[in-house]
Amino acid sequence: MRNDSINNPQELPSVKQVCLRQDRRSAVALLFAILAVPIFGLVGLAIDYGLWNQTYASLSLAASGAALNAVKTTAAAELTNDPNYITEGQNAGAQWFVSQVGLSANAARLNIAASQVQVAITTGVQVSAQVTYTSTANAGFVTPIFGQLFGIKVYPLSVTAAAAISTAPYLDVEILLDNSPSMEIGATPNDIAYIMGLSTCSPYGGSWPSSGSPWPPAGQPYAAYGYAGYNSEAAELNAPFGTGTGGYTGVPGSSTLTSANTNGGPSCGTTPPTNAGPPCAFACHFDTSKPAGTGVDFFAAARSTINQGNPRCYGTATPGNCQITLRFDLVKSAVNDVISTMQQDDLPISNLRVGIFSFADSVVQIYPSPTNCGTPGSEACQASDDWSDAASLVGSYPTAPGQPEQGIQPVPVTATANNTGDTDFQTVMTTLYQDYLTTNSGSGTSKDNPAKVLFLVTDGVADSSDTGSRTYGAFDPSLCNYYKNTLGYQIYVVYTPYYALMNNFYLKYITSYAEPLATSPVATNLAACTSNPSTDFVVADPNNPNSINAALQQFLSLALNSAARFTQ
Repeated sequence: MRNDSINNPQELPSVKQVCLRQDRRSAVALLFAILAVPIFGLVGLAIDYGLWNQTYASLSLAASGAALNAVKTTAAAELTNDPNYITEGQNAGAQWFVSQVGLSANAARLNIAASQVQVAITTGVQVSAQVTYTSTANAGFVTPIFGQLFGIKVYPLSVTAAAAISTAPYLDVEILLDNSPSMEIGATPNDIAYIMGLSTCSPYGGSWPSSGSPWPPAGQPYAAYGYAGYNSEAAELNAPFGTGTGGYTGVPGSSTLTSANTNGGPSCGTTPPTNAGPPCAFACHFDTSKPAGTGVDFFAAARSTINQGNPRCYGTATPGNCQITLRFDLVKSAVNDVISTMQQDDLPISNLRVGIFSFADSVVQIYPSPTNCGTPGSEACQASDDWSDAASLVGSYPTAPGQPEQGIQPVPVTATANNTGDTDFQTVMTTLYQDYLTTNSGSGTSKDNPAKVLFLVTDGVADSSDTGSRTYGAFDPSLCNYYKNTLGYQIYVVYTPYYALMNNFYLKYITSYAEPLATSPVATNLAACTSNPSTDFVVADPNNPNSINAALQQFLSLALNSAARFTQ
């Protein structure tokens, strides 16, 4: 038998070939050696990426906080009329960013400087801030750990964050004004004294000449109301001066009013007077048969002092050479100033609106005019922004004696005042939300969802006949709960207290509720009505005619700030 393989040695494999074919494990080692560099490189890059990503997250968080801090600082400074509000906001944002980055162990090695942080701020309807951080060739980058094996020197970083805060929210300011007869008292003690000096049979600065019932002790100033045994309260309420109908008869003297003078009002011829009412600190007692201000009565007596060349009586002016101001005159003026401020702050988007209501024993809608706005309680009737119309409907101080009262009309005490009240808070506060302010306060972020606040200006003394007889008491703060808890209103209150100069009426009916001013039941209850008694409640200063105005301006500023919201 022939063996070709032996006979043909060229066809036999070599020993070396046989070994390699039978043992291929050496190829794995070779492949590992070849791929080791890229594998370790990818692992290193993954570690580098984790470091970069962690640093990026830290910077992004710091940028978001910096943006919020920038807009808050800018908005706060702008609202206080600080001229450097933008610069202060930019500095606050940059400093916040750097300080927060320094708290991160991974980011601290970046050695970031404030100059690398750009804070852009824009103002308008809202304050907006954009914080941008970009690394440079010298600082603020992540240094590679493994990337340098591949020639990567740095990992750059760039983050951006933005935030905004509304400084001009959509806001409806609802103003509820107490226009009960007690608000027609003289604005300050000086005004009260001068009104009493103009009253029937009252020499200026006079006092009762004798003591004993029914008169007060000798030397005590005249009372605001008559005493028992004198003329009855009902008889004096609608009484005009001088002769004629509607009240006092048989009183000597002219039925035409003259300007204030140190000799007092018309002489009655006897002391104490027998046919005329006592001196009166109220201008609310007037002849209801004529338009307010045009009759021959207490209200017109106050208006008879109008002389454009003379100062107001609440200063140091001499009686007879000054113009008497009533407390509700100050309220009107303060409301008109708030309207003017809102008009100035209102933006082209019409973000501000006002609603104005007055009350005594019931609610009266002043603005928007109920004859023009549509259905009471609708959004169009709750508030609007025709500022000139609003100011006109509120009215202002007359410019001449005998001129009909402008805007909101005074509410007279009626001849049946012994039996019916004239400040019914229960009816007023309930009717207001049932029939007029019928929708909830919103977020303030859009015209269709305005935030809403209520400004209440009142003396806080309830005077009603709900129980069948006339009763007095302090304002009930629970009447505010529905506005705060259900409608979501912020409530602000200006307390315009009674004055002790109102002697008999004050001592007989009011003093137990209204004294002392700051801690009386009236003051305590009105403060409890507010959303924040420490900031939203102000007691008007009897000796400072600007205190009501200042309080309403303060409330408007607080309301705008409280309605401002963050967006990011």
